[in-house]
Amino acid sequence: MNIKFNLNNIEVIVDIDPFTRLSTILRENFGLFFTKESCRSGECGACTVLLDGVPVPSCVILAFTLKNREVITLENYEKTENCDIIKKSLKSAGCYLCQYCKQGRLLVIQHLIENRKELSDTDISEALSGNLCECIDIKSLKKGIKLAHLTIRRKKAGKY
Repeated sequence: MNIKFNLNNIEVIVDIDPFTRLSTILRENFGLFFTKESCRSGECGACTVLLDGVPVPSCVILAFTLKNREVITLENYEKTENCDIIKKSLKSAGCYLCQYCKQGRLLVIQHLIENRKELSDTDISEALSGNLCECIDIKSLKKGIKLAHLTIRRKKAGKY
């Protein structure tokens, strides 16, 4: 089955079994290896991508559902200014993401910052609940996310 979708701002067409997982397509058809295949049930967060702007586990997204949709992977997102701001904010809070959780956490943080004017600890905890990695201290992670949120919001308002 030919499936056309937008991948990292480029229109692509893949001829693939409609029940192939998006994580498999990204790795095998496009060489996008930041997308990990770990739990294969959508629980760990290692394969997170943005699908139409929303973070989703790519291991549970089937090819036939991709028609005319937009997929953004970490490979593309890492080229953005927002990603740089988030990474610097996390680093200044003493937070370093491991290679297992980096994919999911950065994309979830991006979505959270873009869609919330205010951020509470509860908002952050709920947003990050889909990532099972425990490589970092949650307090420093929350501090870094709040700093990134503030920096990006100020930049958008022209105060940065």
